[in-house]
Amino acid sequence: MARSYGHRLGTATIRTTDGFRMELDLSDWVDQHIYAIGEYESDVVTVVKAALKKGMTAIDIGANVGFFSLLFSTIVGSGGKVLAFEPQPAAIKRLARNIELNPRLAIEVHNLAAADADGEISFYCGPVNHSGVASIRPRKDDQDAIIVRSARADDIIASALSVDLIKIDVEGAETRVIAGLENTIKRSHPHIIVEVSDLYLREMGSSGQELVEKLCGYGYRAFQITSHGLVEVTTWSETLAEQFNALFTTNHSEFRPLIRL
Repeated sequence: MARSYGHRLGTATIRTTDGFRMELDLSDWVDQHIYAIGEYESDVVTVVKAALKKGMTAIDIGANVGFFSLLFSTIVGSGGKVLAFEPQPAAIKRLARNIELNPRLAIEVHNLAAADADGEISFYCGPVNHSGVASIRPRKDDQDAIIVRSARADDIIASALSVDLIKIDVEGAETRVIAGLENTIKRSHPHIIVEVSDLYLREMGSSGQELVEKLCGYGYRAFQITSHGLVEVTTWSETLAEQFNALFTTNHSEFRPLIRL
């Protein structure tokens, strides 16, 4: 019903199943999902809750309007830290509004595209009814590109900061983001949740196999996040789903109840 009639309903402010508030644009695909069920990507939420505890530090790259940034901050509390990276102008405004609705949650927002180099980069905002597909990857149905600031996340994250979790969802630019996080990954070995889309990655000159092998080269184990739990990916295979969320971890003990043998 949200998909069919959301475009007629304007905006709505809701309280999610995890207790934080969000102002939603019901013409948007992501917001319709949150409005209908009170959360987004339930399988990923389960993994996040297993990974994070109070006082930890989490980073949300491709934060969009802030569902995961707000979830992270709810979990880590006032003693923790959340950094959100989002370059899309419209999404940044809505992210700021959602943070404003939750004054007890502290989120450090960086209005830029996390990438493998500092400078400026073309960014494609995507269709107006699906903010979740905005990316530096060109799309056939996009509006004209805008120019946004880019930076290596390593240069933004304080070198003394120990990072516990990084979520990356940037529609095909994940390998470039990871290249800009090399120091943080080597220093902290955080859990990493990544959307893996082989097609999108190939359109950006990379591949799902390259992404998986790159992170496994840092000592990570890879797991596909499914509705039935975590399924280990020991080698890249063409039989894997065309697009899936993955967990990379160097310490899987927190996730043992979720791992399918």
